[in-house]
Amino acid sequence: MKRANVLPVLLILVVGAVLVGAPRAQDTEETRGVAPNVQITLAVGDVDEPAPDRVYRVVAQAGSGKHRMLTGWRMPIPTHKAPDRDEAEGEVTKFVYQNVGVTANFEVRMLSADRIELIGQIELSGANDQMDAAGQAQMPVIGTFQQELRVVLKAGQPLKVAEVTDPEGRSLFLQLQVDVLD
Repeated sequence: MKRANVLPVLLILVVGAVLVGAPRAQDTEETRGVAPNVQITLAVGDVDEPAPDRVYRVVAQAGSGKHRMLTGWRMPIPTHKAPDRDEAEGEVTKFVYQNVGVTANFEVRMLSADRIELIGQIELSGANDQMDAAGQAQMPVIGTFQQELRVVLKAGQPLKVAEVTDPEGRSLFLQLQVDVLD
């Protein structure tokens, strides 16, 4: 091989080795196997009010399977009163417990740097105390809203996904927003 032809060949080999080892501009953390964390915000509010009444947030890693969020309380509901066998005059009340608040089960998928798909279910519930004519507490009424969803959200932009009427006649909305954290 002539000496004049060796230099261009070596230059091509060196440049090729550098380019092969360099990360490509279109590589993202997700294409390299590390998906970003996202913050999912669920907001519930009155349609006639400018700001939501309640806001719930959870952080999840995109592409890492199913996530579950349960925020609220366990409400005791009396189901049975019976005489206590140990005390002649006493009564024993039995209870069942109902989750009241927000329950969300979802998967997060990054479609692009600013488009995120949410797949799952959301349940919102609340309880109203009930009184009889004598002012005695009765069984509570628990209102529940459930939605199964599959939506694509643009990062940082809220999207109203539902509007419903509650037992008191208010029109409520459910809004989702996803923000990429890293």
